[in-house]
Amino acid sequence: MIDKASKVLLMNQAAGILLRIAPAEAKGKPIQEIFRLVKGNEEISSPDSPLRKALEEVSTVVIGLEDDLFCKNRSGKLFPITASVTGLLHYGNIGGVIIFNDVTQLKEIDQMKTEFVSVASHQLRTPLTAIKLFVEMLWNEEVGKLNQKQKEYIDNVQQSTERMISLVNDLLNVSRVEAGRVKIEATPVQLENLIQGVLDEVAPLAKGRSCSIEFLKPSVSLPTILLDATLIRQTVHNLVTNAIKYSTGEHCLVQVSAGRISGREIAKMKGVSYQSAREVKPREEYALIQVTDHGLGIPKAVQARIFEKFFRADNAVRAQAEGSGLGLYVNKLILEKVGGLIWFVSEERKGTTFSVTIPLKGIKSIKGEVGLAEM
Repeated sequence: MIDKASKVLLMNQAAGILLRIAPAEAKGKPIQEIFRLVKGNEEISSPDSPLRKALEEVSTVVIGLEDDLFCKNRSGKLFPITASVTGLLHYGNIGGVIIFNDVTQLKEIDQMKTEFVSVASHQLRTPLTAIKLFVEMLWNEEVGKLNQKQKEYIDNVQQSTERMISLVNDLLNVSRVEAGRVKIEATPVQLENLIQGVLDEVAPLAKGRSCSIEFLKPSVSLPTILLDATLIRQTVHNLVTNAIKYSTGEHCLVQVSAGRISGREIAKMKGVSYQSAREVKPREEYALIQVTDHGLGIPKAVQARIFEKFFRADNAVRAQAEGSGLGLYVNKLILEKVGGLIWFVSEERKGTTFSVTIPLKGIKSIKGEVGLAEM
């Protein structure tokens, strides 16, 4: 428990053991001295701390397992945490309450699960690739002519195999990104050309659904920047195909735009969470890519869960039964890895706009074991 000056009023024994300080000694000390938060390899500074937000705005900030935050105690040891920080209004000198948990064991279990999914997916991919190859040989009549009924059956097998390979690749990508095994190869990329390439790829899907795609280019072309083209292409491809699949009516329109935006402007945009706004640098310039559809929309009750692993809204499942619920989760992981953000604004039965930002200064290459899995 802390006062309005962010100094410790009260601490229980369990907190003292984790933070390596006796409760009596902690009393009166600034909370930032004994409860130090670390993200990645950097300690979170006081202005960016979720503690400060909760106290200043008299709100509650929840830190989940997926936020990947660590606490650094007085002995220098890091341990992963989940926490709830609540600012209190007009309650004497009490400014707020911090409840936190050491989730080291949960992290270890999560790591074991990730490794299992990686191994299982990798083992599935080999036989599925073989099945795909032999089915293609049958379809191409390399081992004999097929009648119409046989072709229909082979077509069904082919489509099911493609869906299975897609699911396995999604699982592989999740495990690779979560484990930090994905390499980032930064090369000069012109974003407008990359986006146009994705739109050309998805043109057959759009045509099959009577869907028009409108690309709104910036009045001044974006500069060529250092990016991993594969990672960014995967993100844009996923957003555009989702927009096509979840559009409604006989004719749909998907709008894709590209431009530039400052960190200060991002922080003010609708749909940007506090956690996301905290990640951007006010004076830095970013490329902004937006994908808008006029389809199903995301129900307000489930919007907070849309980037969760395996989650799909009920209306999306009804409209498109197939899907793993991993695409947006992978997108978020990828963008966090390259210093970007993703968020959305949506209204049910009116449509959704997903926004993606990427630093215009580019990204640095990162050594890794593997790239993203592809079909």
